[in-house]
Amino acid sequence: MSNKYLRKSLLQVINNQIRNNDPPCTKQTFERLVKTSYPQKRAKEMIAAVLIEEMFYIMKQNKPFDEESFCKKLNDLG
Repeated sequence: MSNKYLRKSLLQVINNQIRNNDPPCTKQTFERLVKTSYPQKRAKEMIAAVLIEEMFYIMKQNKPFDEESFCKKLNDLG
């Protein structure tokens, strides 16, 4: 992620999702990635990349957030 403000904002969203366990798949994915030797920072960046992709489709297709799609993509990480 090249834009430091965007990166900071996205990582804040990921931190909130992990802390609040909402959606649960974010925390589960984070824990799984860290357990399989990814550094915490890298694991959060990987999750943020999936979030960016989902946000792109939300804006492009003018549809609400699809938690099922988001969780499926997170499950494919690592």
